[in-house]
Amino acid sequence: MSSPVVRERVSSARQLVPLCEAVAMLQLIVYSLLIFLTCLAVFDIIRLCAFGNENSKRRLRIFS
Repeated sequence: MSSPVVRERVSSARQLVPLCEAVAMLQLIVYSLLIFLTCLAVFDIIRLCAFGNENSKRRLRIFS
């Protein structure tokens, strides 16, 4: 027969697996959002450089 301590450790190890999966899912969501926002910023800069008016280009020159 196993002791209560061993049973408690096995039980906590089973609870840890869903927690790791939840953290991995949260990381995936955060990194996907970060990549999306980075692409959005890059395309916005390209749009400003290619099709923007003079005021937008002047603002872009100030920040770079």
